[in-house]
Order: sequence, then structure tokens, then C-alpha cells
Amino acid sequence: MRTERLDRLITEGTHHTFRPVLLHDGRVLSVCIDPGSDTATTVCLWPGLDAPDGKAWENEDHLEAFLTGDDTDGRDFMNVPVQDLRSLIEQHGGEAPATDTEDAAAFPTAHLRAAGVRYLEDGGHAGQYLRVPLADGTAITFAGTTDRPDRNPDVSIHHPVREHRSWSAQWSDGATVLADVYASHDTARPYVEDTAALLHAVCKRVRQSGGSAPEGGAGPTAEELARQALAEWGLTAHLDPDSGHTWLVIGHPDTGRVPDMDSEPHILLSIYNEDDDEWSVDRPPARPGDHWQVVTDDGAGAEETLTIRPVNQLAPCITTIAEWITQPRT
Repeated sequence: MRTERLDRLITEGTHHTFRPVLLHDGRVLSVCIDPGSDTATTVCLWPGLDAPDGKAWENEDHLEAFLTGDDTDGRDFMNVPVQDLRSLIEQHGGEAPATDTEDAAAFPTAHLRAAGVRYLEDGGHAGQYLRVPLADGTAITFAGTTDRPDRNPDVSIHHPVREHRSWSAQWSDGATVLADVYASHDTARPYVEDTAALLHAVCKRVRQSGGSAPEGGAGPTAEELARQALAEWGLTAHLDPDSGHTWLVIGHPDTGRVPDMDSEPHILLSIYNEDDDEWSVDRPPARPGDHWQVVTDDGAGAEETLTIRPVNQLAPCITTIAEWITQPRT
């Protein structure tokens, strides 16, 4: 079985950088190798690609990713003989794309399937794209462009590899674009490098959002979960948005109204994510850094954190709120 890209990387070397190799079944590995060497200095196996048994794969380096800033979540192996690397590629059906006439979307979709990421194909007159619905209620969309000016539309996922020009991906809450995930316009990257970089960026965002959403869609929002749990205690809450953050505000029920947050004691309940520096109840609590936080405010600006809990421990938070609510007021 031919391994043209690997052979070229061996001949030219990778100049102390990692260069990707796409495999036929959607897996990816990256190689760092000196010109003409029969041993790769480092091989990074991206998530989903397991190391074979054997002596060649015994020298795993757990510090390499930290030292190099690699954030693929892959596994690094040192001093891997080229013959063993070539054998691994052959075990996964060889390199991809097989030919330059192959559909440009064939490898990205194969990689997403291999990674367990659910995606949907969508589009219209403006072009075709792939959408990845995420567990936190947001989504990623991505599409490519071609270098053929006569192709209309040029925004496409179904074009031959030989006509590929660039990829772009955006992360959105469904109403607005929140951030560019990846864009390679005017970079003139070869298809393999461009596609590997796209998938690295997309899968990183997928992990940050807690994975892709199941077929039934993202789960209930933190607000929906909290209101249901509060209702079981006969408690109600007021949604308070402020500067892009959202909280549920709970006051003493004997007032019969929403508490005056500038003068009356109240409790704030929200999902806090330190990684994003975000307080929110308007999305599902699905991100890895999410946790419930209950904070009291005496109405004069003095706050106290009563409890911080993982997202699967809402019940103790509600119990804490109920205990505070039932305390005698002074």
C-alpha cells in the first residue's frame, strides 16, 4: 500500500514541527521527523486512533503535549520506527484522500463519525455546509470554498479535493455568530494541512461545549432545570440578565413579589464556568467547567457563596436555598 504523504514527509523532514497525515477511516496522526530518518522523533495519535501493541509504541511521552503547547488531546510517542508508522497507516486503510478527485467533505465527515461527533448537512442557494449541534445548545457550521470562479456557489462542501481553496467554521448560539472557529482564506494551505487544522479547531470547540448534541437535541436549559426543582419546594424565581450574564433571583416568599435587589436580601442561582468567566442559566449545563453556584446578597452589596456543586447535584443547591429561605428574618 502506498503512503505518498508519509514518504514525502520522510524525504523532506518536518523541520521540527508536527505535520498531519489523514487516514482513510477518518483517523489522524501527526509526525515530527528529520529528513531521511528511519525513525520519527515524535508521533502524535489524535483522539480515536489507538496505539498498536508492540515495542515501537512503548515510549509514550506524557509531557510532550504540555511542552509543545499541543492541544489536540492526542497521545505522543517518541522514536517510532518508520516501518511501524507505515504499518499503522496501512491498518487503517491507507492515507486520505485517496485521489484528488475525492469529495472534499469525505474526510471531515469520516473524522467526525470516528470521533463520535454528530453532524448534519444543510444549505441552500447560498451554498452547502455542515452543522454540528452541540450539547450546550450552540452549534458549529463549516464549509469550504473552491478555486474555480465558474463554480456557483463557491461555498461548498461537495467539491473535488483538487479544487479546494479554504475552510471556514463559525460557532453560533443559533441567533448570532459568537466566534470564528477556523478560517483559512488566502492562506493557500494544501488540502491535508487545511483539513487537519479545521478538524483540530472544530473538535476542540466540540469538547469545550461538552460534546455534540444527541439526535433529540440539546437537553433542558439550566433555568428550566432549576425552576422545576424550585417548584417542588413551592419556590419561584425571577430571571435577571445583566451584561451578558443571567441568574435566577429568589427572595423571601412572604413578600409575594420579586425582591428589590438593591435593598432586600435575596439569593442568586446560576451555572458558573470559570473557563469562560460566565454566569448563565439560558443554556444546558453541559460544558466541562460548568457547576451550580448559590450566592446570597444582603441587599446592600455584601455577597456570600453558600455552595458550589457539580451540574449533577442541583438538589443539594435547592435544599440550601430552601434552608436560607426558611431562616427567621431579622
